[in-house]
Amino acid sequence: MSTVVEKVTLHLRDMIMSGQFEPGERISEVGVARTLDVSRTPVRWALSILETEGLVSGTPNKGFRLRTFTPEEVLSAYEVRGALEGLACRLAAQRGLSAEAAAEFDACLAEGEALISNTKLDEHTVKRWSAMNGRFHTALLDAAHCPAIEPAYEAVSRYPAAAPGAIMFLTRNLRAGFSAMKRAHEQHVAVVDALKAGQPMRAEYLIREHIDSSGANVRVALQREQAEASAQGSAGPATRRTRRSRAKAAARSKN
Repeated sequence: MSTVVEKVTLHLRDMIMSGQFEPGERISEVGVARTLDVSRTPVRWALSILETEGLVSGTPNKGFRLRTFTPEEVLSAYEVRGALEGLACRLAAQRGLSAEAAAEFDACLAEGEALISNTKLDEHTVKRWSAMNGRFHTALLDAAHCPAIEPAYEAVSRYPAAAPGAIMFLTRNLRAGFSAMKRAHEQHVAVVDALKAGQPMRAEYLIREHIDSSGANVRVALQREQAEASAQGSAGPATRRTRRSRAKAAARSKN
């Protein structure tokens, strides 16, 4: 993926999560491209990526719209994710890790260690963490050797911010996100240790605790979004338009 697409994806995700689009609103490729001062091509690619994360929905020849969802739906998705990954970890620990699975976990942990050792947390680091985190959780499902889990997991991961690669809590505040990233890495290490030791119940408990922590991060972010939306709602139409214009101008200046 090109650097431009990565930047546009991060900016678009942040624009969506900061309430710059209304639920169900059509997202104009031309408008976003103008706001971020890029061509339409990276915007189209970015929207396709966000569709896989469940933030937008696309219709052929009609473009993309922001998905409508409630905080309760997102948080319930984390509960289901915890149950599914807990089952996957228990099965993986019971059946034992293959050499290939152990190597994949070790690679993820090594990359995670390198990322949290980096004193500079920027958008590139966040993107690498997101990709690594997605691989880590995919490896958990693969290690379970239980095909029935995968369809249910794919369905629940379509909820906004509920996919393993979601980085909602990192993109809004990189400094605060660094401590969350370190904590998540420590939890990854503990889960892998339990899997390698063949401890099914401990592995299940640890991964559910890990996903609960991620859900808590999202809960805080959603509460912040609701508070900001309420403040904008009480400000009146003219003030809301001014704030949106300022937010778009800020997004352009960051590009």
